[in-house]
Amino acid sequence: MIGADFSSANIRGCDFTNALLQDANFNQVKAGQTLGHLVIMIMTAVVVAIATLDAISQILFSLLGVTPEELAWIYTLTFFFTLAIVTVASAVMGITNFYLLIIKTINNLRQN
Repeated sequence: MIGADFSSANIRGCDFTNALLQDANFNQVKAGQTLGHLVIMIMTAVVVAIATLDAISQILFSLLGVTPEELAWIYTLTFFFTLAIVTVASAVMGITNFYLLIIKTINNLRQN
């Protein structure tokens, strides 16, 4: 595809893996998500974030006054252990994905 002309084309969903795109013309192409799809994704993310925040805050505030002598103490421990596991898993995933991104970038630089 050296010197390919994609001007004014809709390339959404196209897979250019292993394509040689030297001197390719991408003037005025339509790429990325459509506006409608982007709005739906943002609205869904906002609704999920609000519902999650509400649920976690209700659980957290109901556990604030619980002491170890009460029967509900096990739920407090379970909640905080679950939060700890999710936090550690999120951090590990973020670090490893960042690490893999760095390795991919270094490998791409070596190939050039």
